[in-house]
Amino acid sequence: MVHEYQKIELGETGNENDPILEPRKRKRLGYVTILIIIKDVILVVLALAAAIALYMQSRPTSTGTRCDCGSSTAEARAMGCKYDTIAAAWLPPQCIDSELVAEFDKMGDGGNGTWQYWVDAEHSRLLSIDEVGALADTNGFFWTTTNWHFMHCFYYWRKQQRARFTGVLIEPRYDNERHVKHCGQIFKDPGPIAYSYVELKSSRLEEPEFLKHKGHNDHNDHKL
Repeated sequence: MVHEYQKIELGETGNENDPILEPRKRKRLGYVTILIIIKDVILVVLALAAAIALYMQSRPTSTGTRCDCGSSTAEARAMGCKYDTIAAAWLPPQCIDSELVAEFDKMGDGGNGTWQYWVDAEHSRLLSIDEVGALADTNGFFWTTTNWHFMHCFYYWRKQQRARFTGVLIEPRYDNERHVKHCGQIFKDPGPIAYSYVELKSSRLEEPEFLKHKGHNDHNDHKL
């Protein structure tokens, strides 16, 4: 017996709109859509995480009172603080970029690259670093050169930049636009001499009270 087979056209039982195939197609498309959405969500989350990480790394690290060192040099030493020549302040270890300080101390305009600090505007007597640090106990001043003032600004900008990877905390005393403007004014009009006091509380944004009554207001002099 010869069997004849009749060719079935796709349009009759196998077309894309076949009621049997349509649910499977929709289900498959649904899976693909869900996978695409999940992929997009993951990419967005990863992008946000990367952006937050970059932002946190790029922020100058600043913190309230964690760079303060008490009310006297004795208290500062007991807290583990050291005198930082760039800052003209007593600072705890987490607020000192020791590598920069060592470099700064060799960039001076005195003998062997040292910086010169004097007891008065007439430069009548040189002060040692220990004597400069001790001025924090007496609300005293030291006088130095305008070049020191330039380099103080330059090294503080470096300290802020390096804080992104060193983790060193930048004290509020200098981590503000006011200090940047002050440095800009120094570059514009350096004046003949520079002087400064020694700070124990570097969280302080305003000048201490004793400074307001010292009378060192000559516009030709520049205070740190």
